[in-house]
Amino acid sequence: AAETAPTEVESSDDEDEVPPQQEDEDSKIARLVDMQFPLGRVMRALQDAGGDLHAALDRLLAEGGDRESGEQVWASSQQADAPGVCSPVQRDAREEGHAPGGGEVDSNRGRYYFLTQATLYSGRPSSYDAKPMEDGEEVSLASILDDLRRIPTKLWACRGRKNVAPVGVKETQQMTMGLIDPRGHSHGFPAPSRSSWLFPNLMRRLLH
Repeated sequence: AAETAPTEVESSDDEDEVPPQQEDEDSKIARLVDMQFPLGRVMRALQDAGGDLHAALDRLLAEGGDRESGEQVWASSQQADAPGVCSPVQRDAREEGHAPGGGEVDSNRGRYYFLTQATLYSGRPSSYDAKPMEDGEEVSLASILDDLRRIPTKLWACRGRKNVAPVGVKETQQMTMGLIDPRGHSHGFPAPSRSSWLFPNLMRRLLH
């Protein structure tokens, strides 16, 4: 009988190879950062896509960017007309060595914060959220109060707003809605608060 040589299984030396899906996602995010999409538009696309980041990226890229609007937002954040004054984005970038001279922010940094804010906002809404608003619907104070009463006490618990809690009290019952999460402000990117993505329909009703 003829002897058959054992087949050698080729092993890849690059164990840290990025999956094709991740590479595709990174390229999409890089394109969005280059097109300077306003953060509010990104979050609306995420919500319309049900929190699916890939679907939101595809939709935004298909629609195209509002570059003029993005440039206005970017220019105001950079404070180009104020000599000697730098924005939080410029300051943090310079401290980390990304922008030693002209204040340009590294594209990788922009992609990182885009993913951070997108992931934060793409959380699933609470089952206690208000019903979606219908076209032409009038929002009454009574309906808002009913929506607030429907939320269980445990979701009102807040341990982070120590600046508004009475002395000696570690936990208060309150909610903060809007783009005001301080974790994003230190880098110049406004982040939605936890209550914003838990109760998006309720937040819209309050704003209405």
